[in-house]
Amino acid sequence: MDITNIRDNNIKDILNSLRFNMGLTKKDIADKTGLSFSTVSSACNVLIEKGIMQEKKVQSTNVGRLPRNITFNYKQFCSVALDLQNRNLMDFTVIDFNNDVLYHSLYNVAHCFSAKDVINYAFTIFKDISKYPTFDNVQCVGLGIAVPGIFDQKAGKLINSSISYYEGASFVEIAEDVFGVPCYVDTGSNFCALSVQQKEPNANNFVYINISSEISAGVICQDKLVTGQSGHALRVAHLPLGNESEKCSISGCQNYGCIYNEISLKGMVGEYLSENTDLSLLDRWLEMIRDMRSYPQKYNDYFKEKGKYIGNLIATLVCIFDPATVYLGGHCLVIYDLLEPAIWEVVKKRCPLACQFGLQLLWDVDSNETLYKGINQSVYNGWNPLRL
Repeated sequence: MDITNIRDNNIKDILNSLRFNMGLTKKDIADKTGLSFSTVSSACNVLIEKGIMQEKKVQSTNVGRLPRNITFNYKQFCSVALDLQNRNLMDFTVIDFNNDVLYHSLYNVAHCFSAKDVINYAFTIFKDISKYPTFDNVQCVGLGIAVPGIFDQKAGKLINSSISYYEGASFVEIAEDVFGVPCYVDTGSNFCALSVQQKEPNANNFVYINISSEISAGVICQDKLVTGQSGHALRVAHLPLGNESEKCSISGCQNYGCIYNEISLKGMVGEYLSENTDLSLLDRWLEMIRDMRSYPQKYNDYFKEKGKYIGNLIATLVCIFDPATVYLGGHCLVIYDLLEPAIWEVVKKRCPLACQFGLQLLWDVDSNETLYKGINQSVYNGWNPLRL
């Protein structure tokens, strides 16, 4: 039996009990975690000495010794969250362990031509903003990156990326060398799934589908994230649910009929022409959304077609994993309300038993927030406070 692992797990259980709490006594923590009072007291004393926790007397009307509340100094620790799923765009967020955003901005990275260029640029930004008063006494303990493609955990490289200069990039190695903190790399949907799991502790069987520049799905099955042997699980972008006559536009695939062609950002924009020919793909999509909202009847056939593809993707995952809930987020699903009738038509037809047992489709209207909170959760999960 590894005593060190037991100690580390006990420490994390104690921190978890305090993370979103205004403070508890040692007895309260023992009751909440199921640990003995002596174990809690010893661990808390170590963490108080390290400055990770603090102890304060609480005013009480009872006669005798005043109780002491233990609080977690969660605002002293933060993570950096990078969303690199869109070409030429970096969504940069710094968030503390209470899930409060300390900084957020979008950056154009068209001047970068490699993963290392982008990470170096991100670090330059971080060094600059670290001088702000907001970051006084705040320590960055980790970095998370949502990538466009599949991150091979064994090889430590990105594969099948829709952004060519990211193909084969060793994101973890590069980022840890530049930032000097642990780095966590995954698909946006896996990060989002971890966020939902943290927010909804009783959600132990669900699917999170993220449809944006990439298409990915994060699955929590029996309370565990499904990853596969190398982290390749849920390569849903390449499920043969699309037009069989169309070759996949991701260079590393070369197959026909991938759903990526139909409902990724590129597929959703399709042949839409903007008067401004200099607009990026994402900006064309935003312009297209405005047109859809203004003249929805003009897009009725479009909603039916795209809704059917998304419905078939949902139905496939429901038949395989039997989730209680399917969460839907990403840039392409900001029009979910317009696609919903066509989506449900397919799901009800393909998954009558799941629907009978109360299958839910939930629209995540702020999937960006879900993403960076999921990245923060990954950093928090991997954080060992005793190694500070």
